[in-house]
Amino acid sequence: MAQKTIAAAALILAATATIAFAKTQARVSAEKCPSITILSDATRITQMDGTKIDLKAEIRDPALACSVTGATASSKLSFWVKSAIAPTSDIAPRSVPYFVAVIANGEVIAKEVFDLKLNFTSDRMLKVKESVAKIEIPIAAGKEAQDYAVTIGFQLTEAQAAYNRTASR
Repeated sequence: MAQKTIAAAALILAATATIAFAKTQARVSAEKCPSITILSDATRITQMDGTKIDLKAEIRDPALACSVTGATASSKLSFWVKSAIAPTSDIAPRSVPYFVAVIANGEVIAKEVFDLKLNFTSDRMLKVKESVAKIEIPIAAGKEAQDYAVTIGFQLTEAQAAYNRTASR
């Protein structure tokens, strides 16, 4: 799986980050890391082929590990995607877009969109684990890593978001 990186380059945060933090790297417990959530409206994606459903996928079980070096929290994210293609669809690879966003004080300070390739080869159902190798979060003076959040979800079109709001869960 290709290494993926997201850099939270918020100038305000970088400018206010203190240099006085220790230069040593320390792995921290989960409760000291940024929180990880799936945006509830973007947990699922449905891709259509004309008016028929082609693919359904759902993000599950996100996990985040982190270490703090100076004024930066380096985090590694992983999550599972459970997906299925319709009985009438061709068995072939598909891709679904997902996003990783860094949140501070309720504001998105960085966001990146990735494509996850789903390699359907002989079965119509697939479960894959995705990893984002590095998420760099600059920690502002007076803040700690757990003051930030990482939010993930599928990058939906307006039509897909509307479908999610009306489709039964």
